[in-house]
Amino acid sequence: MVLSSLAGGPRPGVLVVITAVVIQLVSILLHESWHAIVAGYLGTPIRGLGVALMFWAIPIAYVDRTDSYRVRSRRGLTMLALAGIFSDGVVCGLEAAIAWASTGTVRQVALTLCAFQLTMLVTNLNPFTQSDGVAAVEAATGSVNLRGRSMFVLRRVLTRQPLPPALAVMRPAVRWGYFIYGLLCSLLGLLVFGMSVVWIGYWLSALLKGFLL
Repeated sequence: MVLSSLAGGPRPGVLVVITAVVIQLVSILLHESWHAIVAGYLGTPIRGLGVALMFWAIPIAYVDRTDSYRVRSRRGLTMLALAGIFSDGVVCGLEAAIAWASTGTVRQVALTLCAFQLTMLVTNLNPFTQSDGVAAVEAATGSVNLRGRSMFVLRRVLTRQPLPPALAVMRPAVRWGYFIYGLLCSLLGLLVFGMSVVWIGYWLSALLKGFLL
């Protein structure tokens, strides 16, 4: 919708949005399928593909890559983590090309899809959630559970508890890096929670007004 506005076109109608959502679901399946394809190429086939609930409310597709630990090369693990992001980038480029070359409803659907796809790209590259981008950084650097370890260090520092020996031997700069990263992850979580509360409150008030009027 934002892209449509910037492009100077009319606001997308309900049919345009529904069409875009259906196509986007296919794109999400393609994203996860590429994780599965690369996993198979690396010799660690996935155990399954399905849909889970994030925050007990938002449905997200996933592939079970439990056996990916058998991939020993950092390059292979990085490829596996970035497979879906590359798929999103290619799809977004195709949608942008279609929007540029078309008019009318097709252009509106393509622009709406671009907005969806860009949102997915930003989400998957977000360094402060357990995203594909973070998984790629972990794979490329050989780090393990970067976000979980950072949150653990943050809790220990804030509660003034000593770190376990395995983490206490880290250089001060590394400990501070974990602490700052964990703090940023926590602040983002609070921001998302606050925005969710505001969004839910807005729609609840709108529904109440609709019933009362």
